Amino acid sequence: MSLSFRSTIRHLAAAQNFSDARPSPQQVAWQSPEVGRWVRLAQAQAVGRMKTDRFAPVTASRMRLDILSGSDPVRIREFKLFNTDRAGTTR
Repeated sequence: MSLSFRSTIRHLAAAQNFSDARPSPQQVAWQSPEVGRWVRLAQAQAVGRMKTDRFAPVTASRMRLDILSGSDPVRIREFKLFNTDRAGTTR
């Protein structure tokens, strides 16, 4: 995902599209570029209906969801980035 400008991101959410497939086992990781390489921010077993992760703030103009493994194609329905603290307050 490319952003219009560098933004601070602390929280993201993604949802998988299950309209034409059943959930399958998978390994996923959220990543942000830092000094010429992608850095892992969080990792999970699956995206599922709605996967959210919070992490230490990063400032980036790009983010990506890396599907590390899986038995079937993964279709992402929604991908959102947020700059919120643990209480949900937007900064």
